[in-house]
Amino acid sequence: MKQMCMLAALAATTCLAGAALGQVKFNEALINVPGGADQGSEFFELISDSPNYAMDGLAILVIDGDSPGSGLGRIDGVLDLTGKSTGANRLFLWRDTAQALVPAADAETTVYVQDFNPDIENGSNTYVLVEGFTGTVGSDIDANDDGIVDATFWTRVLDCVGYIDNGNISTTGKQYATQLGGVDITEGVTEQSVTIL
Repeated sequence: MKQMCMLAALAATTCLAGAALGQVKFNEALINVPGGADQGSEFFELISDSPNYAMDGLAILVIDGDSPGSGLGRIDGVLDLTGKSTGANRLFLWRDTAQALVPAADAETTVYVQDFNPDIENGSNTYVLVEGFTGTVGSDIDANDDGIVDATFWTRVLDCVGYIDNGNISTTGKQYATQLGGVDITEGVTEQSVTIL
């Protein structure tokens, strides 16, 4: 199983796209712990343009980027952000367990704990922060598995980032973020921090 973490500078690349697209964007994410168990470590952190930003109508989508025939382009997960808001410091952290953080999150950060169900798959994925999601888990944005977005199930993209892991080089794995106004991470990155914001 390839391992990948998206950490730290979600602000160097995606930040530019995110700022142009919406009032909330990805700040940090850890979706596959290098050399360890994912459970208890996975998270998405969002940052808003203003403090205490209400995220009603927003959702994070996890879109499968693995090889054709294995669910390519299918929406594997939907994290509904309705009823949630960023904190006084503009940050929102969605964690998979309540296990103690070291270091602890800033007291002004809104911390939401709920396991990802289904779990976030390791491998190639595109993560999309959208407004007005109308699809469901299983909706397919790439019906013919050619790596081109055929359908959208939302009214607006606020931010997105795609990743192809080392086991799914471009001949099989696909990413959709640049087509949606975001950033696709360079191929072949495994077991290290990646700048995606």
